[in-house]
Amino acid sequence: MENNHVNEGLEQIEDEIVNINEEDIDRVIDVDDNEEDFNDIAEDAGAEGETEDVEMFEPVSDSSKLTFEKHTDVVYCISLHPSGLKMAVTGGQDDKAYLWDTETGNVVLECNGHKDSVTSVAFSFDGTYVATADLSGFLKVWKVSSREEVWSFECDDIEWIQWHSHAHVLLAGTATGQIWMWKIPSGDCKTFTGLNSTVTCGRILPDGKRLCAGFENGMMKVIELKDQTSLHSLNVHSECVTCLDCYSDNNLVISGSSDLTCHITNINNGKVVSSVICDNNSNNTNMDNSVESVAFSKTHPWAAVGTLDGTIYLWDVQAGKLRNKWQFDGSLVKLKWLENSPQLFTAGLDGIIRLWDTRDGLLSKQWHGHRAAIMDFEISSDGSLIGSVSQDKTAKIFSMNSST
Repeated sequence: MENNHVNEGLEQIEDEIVNINEEDIDRVIDVDDNEEDFNDIAEDAGAEGETEDVEMFEPVSDSSKLTFEKHTDVVYCISLHPSGLKMAVTGGQDDKAYLWDTETGNVVLECNGHKDSVTSVAFSFDGTYVATADLSGFLKVWKVSSREEVWSFECDDIEWIQWHSHAHVLLAGTATGQIWMWKIPSGDCKTFTGLNSTVTCGRILPDGKRLCAGFENGMMKVIELKDQTSLHSLNVHSECVTCLDCYSDNNLVISGSSDLTCHITNINNGKVVSSVICDNNSNNTNMDNSVESVAFSKTHPWAAVGTLDGTIYLWDVQAGKLRNKWQFDGSLVKLKWLENSPQLFTAGLDGIIRLWDTRDGLLSKQWHGHRAAIMDFEISSDGSLIGSVSQDKTAKIFSMNSST
């Protein structure tokens, strides 16, 4: 009986978010006149970055507990099951996604049917479904328990996907400026078309009712999910918005850009609260430095900002000033806070995962094993495992307790 009540509650949330009526039908499909051009771009992107151009190296050691080697090309993305099942999903340049066991490395499901590099994968909030998306705009959803495909869709080139935090509702942003939202597995959908610019990133706010999206032209939009209303258009960056995160109070969003600025904005009034101006002090003159990753701490009023040149900025949100700053040898790809801790993970092009104590900027641990740049990493829900993927065609599972 209790499960029935839970299911009814989920259905109510999903219906409130994706409430399709006859008036919405004209807005559901919005084909851009430039669709052919964007498809050409996707084909070009898929042809770039071939394995022969990957810089390989020998790690000082391999502290991983498992290496997954089914992919035959660069692996771009990883997601770990959120509810304790020992499963990971990965996607790569070989046009494949795999669902696999993180204890044994055995393939649980080969997610076939993609037409281009699989660049986005994600489990739903409860792990019931897993979504895989490729560069050509082909999106698939699989039910984890039955290992069956339950839904698929094709749209313009997909930049990112994200599941709703409390419902089986999936969102995606495209290169043509659309944001799609589907109820899974029925496929009921809505679209938001607000700017003629690529939707480079998007984050659902903790309240589950609004979305903040960043665009290639430097704009951001705050969107009410239920009725497709644009609440605010925020013109805070001069170049592409590369990353976003939302604060737990539902009031603040932090955004990073290729213009080397990072702004904390009040999304209720659209005003910038404070700004981090990052240094362009890269030692690599061939590198175009940019803000690559941002994240709010859940335990302290801090925000972490990471730039491609390996610089980390720790910003005090309440005081509106820089608390700490440090740099490491190795370009940064992504940063992520350790749950309920002031410690921060980073991963970079040097193939190393690092854990920092942000209170003093000192290195706590590091994990070696990849032979090329890390493209993505995730932390398990219980904090015991790290999953990472690399240009070396592998995914690795590291134990939090084993480092070098």
